[in-house]
Amino acid sequence: MSDQHKTKAQLLADLAELRQKVTQLEAEQVRLNERLHDSEERYHSVADFTYDWEYWLGSDGQFRHVSPSCERVTGYAAQAFIDNPALLDEIIHPDDRIRWANHVHAIEGGEVEPIDLRIIHRNGQERWISHVCRHMFSETGQPLGQRASNRDITVRKQVEEKLRQLSRAVEQSPATIVITDTTGSIEYVNPKFSQLTGYTPAEAIGQNPRVLKSGQTPPETYPQLWQTLTAGREWRGEFVNRKKNGELYYESASISPISNEHGVTTHYVAVKEDITERKRVEEALRRSNLELQARNEDLDAFAHTVAHDLKSPVALVIGYSDELASETDMATEEEQRQGLAAIARAGHKLNSIINELLLLAEIRTSEVARQPLDMGSLVKEATQRLMKISKGQHAEIVLPETWPVALGYGPWIEEVWVNYLSNALKYGGTPSTPPRIELGAEAQPDGMVRFWIRDHGPGIPAESQARLFTQFTRLDQVRAKGHGLGLSIVRRIVEKLGGQVGVISQVGKGSTFFFALPGANAEH
Repeated sequence: MSDQHKTKAQLLADLAELRQKVTQLEAEQVRLNERLHDSEERYHSVADFTYDWEYWLGSDGQFRHVSPSCERVTGYAAQAFIDNPALLDEIIHPDDRIRWANHVHAIEGGEVEPIDLRIIHRNGQERWISHVCRHMFSETGQPLGQRASNRDITVRKQVEEKLRQLSRAVEQSPATIVITDTTGSIEYVNPKFSQLTGYTPAEAIGQNPRVLKSGQTPPETYPQLWQTLTAGREWRGEFVNRKKNGELYYESASISPISNEHGVTTHYVAVKEDITERKRVEEALRRSNLELQARNEDLDAFAHTVAHDLKSPVALVIGYSDELASETDMATEEEQRQGLAAIARAGHKLNSIINELLLLAEIRTSEVARQPLDMGSLVKEATQRLMKISKGQHAEIVLPETWPVALGYGPWIEEVWVNYLSNALKYGGTPSTPPRIELGAEAQPDGMVRFWIRDHGPGIPAESQARLFTQFTRLDQVRAKGHGLGLSIVRRIVEKLGGQVGVISQVGKGSTFFFALPGANAEH
């Protein structure tokens, strides 16, 4: 056989073999198409029954299948996406379209991570979806397109946003927020806690809130707190706590139990407000009210004195003056002398009352420094001022040899002794017995020094003793005449200097008036 005939035969054989391979490939393609159809049918049957919105894009970018759930997620029927492939891009929220474009571009280059983004529902509402997309390939590696799943996560995003808002509210709250377990161990504190107390979260977590205890909160507060919480109720109250640096502060607290889905208490949350400044303002207002009340008392005292006590001596001066002026020629020298003496006594009385009113005002408005007192000299000055009364009463005054040293303000304490001595001279005796007055002092266990003056007069009934040092109380309401300011002034002076006043008396057995002042070592 010639070479030509051999070549032709070989070509025919190769052609036959090629036709056989083509036939085999066509049959394989048919089988692949059948398998692909079966795969698509299986995908459709699964996708159509899933809750998520799923779709399959062919390699040509056209939708091969869109699950019915798309209408629940987007408001558009599946056919709308098949008829208009651009609809998917159109429903992406305008603020997320750049992210979406970058995501699509990344998918074309390979696998990418899922993405959360917003879409605009057909009704205009904003929805969140979690989008996952993967390339699909045949068994032989042929690209079949992309399969995507879109889960509606709107509710989850809303919950997450609420949690973020709650978290921001707690973190940025101007109130202190503390969460503990049921044993009281701290599990969370917000930044305000650290700002207020000085304890960092690392220092506070694991501790018990008792680390803040100052010992100044009423002890009954804590049993009441736990009794309320263990009963499942909210507790409200106040604490006096101590910061890390030792500084005290006041808190108004609301503590509530936190329960799980079974109603079992798992934690306690405390929301506390720093009310230190409010307490300071309240205390300032309280003091201001007391000051105003005292000023009103002073004003009432002045009005009372002017209306009653000044009226009598003024009337006496006017009466005797008118009498002397009209009857000078008729009055005897002795009568004139008695009238002038009465006028003089009334003038002294007026002067005494005015001086006491001025002293009352001075005590209220003046601030003085306490100094060690030479009590012997002060008592001597007071007795000399009352020498005329003392001699007129034939009084006996008994003094101690030495005096303990106390702190005070000399001019005011001299007035205290003048008032006490004056009353003892006037009321400390009986019609048949001159006054016998004893003065003394003794140190007290609390560091105070008590000074006292004892008379042997008729005494004061128990029900009257409590009223002696109050405003407007007259000794004549108890036992004799007086103008009601002296003992009130004594109380004001001694309390202003950090002391106390009082009386011990029994009817028929005399009275002991006393005042206590800080001892000389009280401020050292």
